[in-house]
Amino acid sequence: MRRTNSYDAYALISLNPEMKACVCEWLAASCAYWNEVNYHRFQSQLDTGDWENADNTELSELYDEYAPVLGTANAQQLKAKNNSAWEGYDKLVDKYDEPNDGSVTDEPGFPGFWGNRNDGYDMKSVVRNTAYSINHSADQSTLEISVGKALDQKYNLSGRGHKVRFRLKGEPRWKGYVTVTKFGSKRQQSAANQDANPSL
Repeated sequence: MRRTNSYDAYALISLNPEMKACVCEWLAASCAYWNEVNYHRFQSQLDTGDWENADNTELSELYDEYAPVLGTANAQQLKAKNNSAWEGYDKLVDKYDEPNDGSVTDEPGFPGFWGNRNDGYDMKSVVRNTAYSINHSADQSTLEISVGKALDQKYNLSGRGHKVRFRLKGEPRWKGYVTVTKFGSKRQQSAANQDANPSL
């Protein structure tokens, strides 16, 4: 089983409006990409009875759209985590349908969406273990992530090593993946990110 470390990320660069906008745009794009991939699989499950029948061409086009913002490794990881969510759904359904297995008594629901553009995103993402670095010190811990080339160029991150830095709240438990959640209400985060890709 792949274990995941979860952190609340407080922008270390909160005094820099451009970097704060970069963080918000990256997180909102993460949610938008998750939502669109999830929607295609949701529709496939309804139409064909199997989420894996989702059109691969359309999923590839979504990847091509979001990877320049998210970064290729991050886009791949979000898609993989969505795969895992749907595989988990299948396992729950199997248990629910098995008369001799009483471990799942309520009908399983489909994997959920991470907010929407109008009401606000959940403002979170998932980063593969090869695409981030963490520095722990006595005073604070920081997380550095790589973003896509579009954000790199838009916010001129070359002087920052092409990375965005967060101050972390949380303790690592596993050597593995990391989820990042930015504090603040959904509505506030949505309002702070007018440039993010539209989604559901």
